[in-house]
Amino acid sequence: MPRKPSLPPLRGATPLQALGRFFRQYGISSGRASRSEYWWWVLVNLLVTAALQIAGNTLVAGWTWDYTFVIVGSRWPMGSSGASVIGVIATIWALGTLIPSLAVVWRRLHDAGHGGGWFFLILIPIVGWLLLIWLLASKENPDGARFDRPTATTGPDAPLGLRSDAWSRS
Repeated sequence: MPRKPSLPPLRGATPLQALGRFFRQYGISSGRASRSEYWWWVLVNLLVTAALQIAGNTLVAGWTWDYTFVIVGSRWPMGSSGASVIGVIATIWALGTLIPSLAVVWRRLHDAGHGGGWFFLILIPIVGWLLLIWLLASKENPDGARFDRPTATTGPDAPLGLRSDAWSRS
């Protein structure tokens, strides 16, 4: 089965464009993601997670949601059935966005001119996290075009709006 092509980075993406591209490129780690694409997704994910946390806290006093209950499986909130529904929704959200979240980080690193393997800086406490945030926030680098795969839909003959000038560089 051929791999899905990646879209060129969309500079200055709006929140809806960034969210649409996030889900449209579900699990595609090749290609690049602009800063706006990445950081709009971070904000949307933060807001959804905060809303789930607040909903869980209002339905069950003292309930805290973190990603560990997804792995352990036994930390369902006790109390009202509404809290159980929030727990199910939180689990679906966490599992449903895990792979595309990793893929957009990988693509963002590509756009900054770095290989996706730099993501593993996250395994180094504090210093690694800070370095990863710095890499994710850095400007785009033309060298990142080496991570693109030109296709009929994203290459130089693509319709306007999907065209990338990355293919014309040597």
